[in-house]
Amino acid sequence: MNGAFEGDLIRPLGLVTLNFGHAEYELDIFVERLAAVGLVADRWPQRPVGQKLDLLADAIRTLEDSVRPQLDALLSEVRELLDRRNVLIHGCLLSGGRIVSGRTGAVEKLTSVEDLNYLAEAIFNWKERLWLYRCKQIEPLLDQLSVTPPNKSLERTRG
Repeated sequence: MNGAFEGDLIRPLGLVTLNFGHAEYELDIFVERLAAVGLVADRWPQRPVGQKLDLLADAIRTLEDSVRPQLDALLSEVRELLDRRNVLIHGCLLSGGRIVSGRTGAVEKLTSVEDLNYLAEAIFNWKERLWLYRCKQIEPLLDQLSVTPPNKSLERTRG
């Protein structure tokens, strides 16, 4: 990383945090869009990320079968990224890249600048693939759900 000191874990940890924030924002936009067409309950914003992912999966299962395999791959990948991020964020990052947890029986883990940069990039790339999936595969299906049939809207205006 340009400008970072050798072994400086804080900067790449910041990238992990920043990129995950952007990924969660994209997830929120996706779930909000699903809620707008009635596929997700109104109380979704208070849910943690893992539950939002479950809501997303449940909503997509109601759509065409052809869109499910890519979602399954995205969800599988993000669960691993979320687990890795949670170890960092909820653990204690010490010098030398040691990550310890206050939880009894938790195993000490190690990380490095390279590991953190890789994780930050993986999270960013996942967010981009989620955005592309939503825009290219799901939005056209949601647009069909959002459209009122022409003859119904005419009936309403006639009174």
